Amino acid sequence: MSFINIAILLLLIFSVTFLPLFLHQRKIKENQKQRYLQGLLWLKTFKALLTNIQQHRGLTMGYLHGDSSLLPRINIIKEAINKQIKEINIKKGWVSDNQIWNGINDHWLRLSINYTKYESSHNFRQHGNLIINILNLIEECADNHHLQELLTSDKDNANFLWSQLLTTAEHIGQVRAIGTSIAAAKIYSPSQKIKLNYLQNCIDKFLTQQNHALNTQLLKELLQTINRKILSERVDISAEAFFNLATSALDIVLDKFDIYIDELQTGISTKKQSPKSPQDASSAISSETRARGHYR
Repeated sequence: MSFINIAILLLLIFSVTFLPLFLHQRKIKENQKQRYLQGLLWLKTFKALLTNIQQHRGLTMGYLHGDSSLLPRINIIKEAINKQIKEINIKKGWVSDNQIWNGINDHWLRLSINYTKYESSHNFRQHGNLIINILNLIEECADNHHLQELLTSDKDNANFLWSQLLTTAEHIGQVRAIGTSIAAAKIYSPSQKIKLNYLQNCIDKFLTQQNHALNTQLLKELLQTINRKILSERVDISAEAFFNLATSALDIVLDKFDIYIDELQTGISTKKQSPKSPQDASSAISSETRARGHYR
């Protein structure tokens, strides 16, 4: 047998043996890439919904404490949320049969119609329960799409995005809701003071521990305003002014979330993102995520 024939035979053997394996591995990697990208798109969608429902909570709290000037903004946010939910419902995928999502649908429908009949404390609690379910949905989405395998540009586990950034955003959102209601009523209760102090401590802890290049100026201004103009002998700020300040501070955190998501999408699309091993991913689940599980 000639050298050429031997070479052809070896090439055929190699092709039959290794080419299917190569193509299979390539398909696995492509499926993995698409799963990551789909998961990140869902996270963007749910984060946008979360943001608007947090705004609806803050505005309705001010309204229920007497500031009727907030009603036009409430109606605008309500319509935006209805549109977002409608758009999510027409999408196909894992969310269509998701029990948490179905519960969010039903809960929002009742809340958006009946909030004017609620006591402010009940309104706050109902919004809080709805937001906890959205955060749980975000976590489930991340798990289903294996997003905990990804690393941010700071080499942190991507789990940080929903377990810390969005948790801190919710702390600020609660501050906005309670502070707006106090600014509207011009008086606060002992329980509101305790809650605000607790939330301030949570935000302070995050600012002390995090190292992700957040612009903390507005966050610090918000905390100072709470102490100087909300929890003071005379409440010295309007509901709308406090709501706007808290929203600007909240946007700092939410914008950082968007930046990280965009970076992850770019890294995956350009193949600069490599997943960690399953063992590394499972060991990186943060204490914040485990703590939030107690609310379920």
